[in-house]
Amino acid sequence: MCKHTPPLWFWLISGICLIWNIIGLIVFGMHIHVTEAELTAMSEAELGIYNSTPICVTLAFGAAAFIAFMASISLLLRRAMALLLFRISLLATTLQIFYGLFISDAYILLGKQGIVLASIVLLASISLCLFARYSKKRSWIR
Repeated sequence: MCKHTPPLWFWLISGICLIWNIIGLIVFGMHIHVTEAELTAMSEAELGIYNSTPICVTLAFGAAAFIAFMASISLLLRRAMALLLFRISLLATTLQIFYGLFISDAYILLGKQGIVLASIVLLASISLCLFARYSKKRSWIR
């Protein structure tokens, strides 16, 4: 196998990455398109956090999801731009999680599950950056 030809596991990880980021886009879409019924079903504390989240945090969420999706496509197209896009997405993800953990009361309300989910998302973002960097180093993306 030529050094520049990615192995099968590159395509497998890249495909899983794309699915993960499509799910991220869906979650973002659900977050911004909350129905009236869903709002009335929220507790007072949940509604307070939802309504008090600054637009910049919501924009960071959307940017992280959309840019990571674009990075996944770039990875599948074997474009080095994927690394830059994953890094930008990681920055946006970190800002959003920082707000949730240290500025708002969101993770107090969500408890351990919220912290675990935020940790998984952050670790996935870091892993995707490392994978793209490794792929670039191996000349699988150019």
